[in-house]
Amino acid sequence: VGKVVVEIKKSTNSNLVNGYTKQLAAYEEAEAASASVYVVVVVSEKNLSDDDSQLNQLKRLHAEKIRNGEKTPELHIINGLVQDSASKL
Repeated sequence: VGKVVVEIKKSTNSNLVNGYTKQLAAYEEAEAASASVYVVVVVSEKNLSDDDSQLNQLKRLHAEKIRNGEKTPELHIINGLVQDSASKL
């Protein structure tokens, strides 16, 4: 494995899809990276429930690229919402 470019964004970022489709590809090319990873940290419950949210648009786009056999960055979505501590339950 050569260089890997990793981009991390909050789910509330208004350029979430653009970062995935354009920005990350530009970084990958500029760094001559062999792969790229796009990490989204969910910070708003609304991003999960709203079908038109940038996060849900991104998930649909990623799935479509995979179905079409296109080269696509890995997509990792991390739940960053505040949760009750498991030790307090």
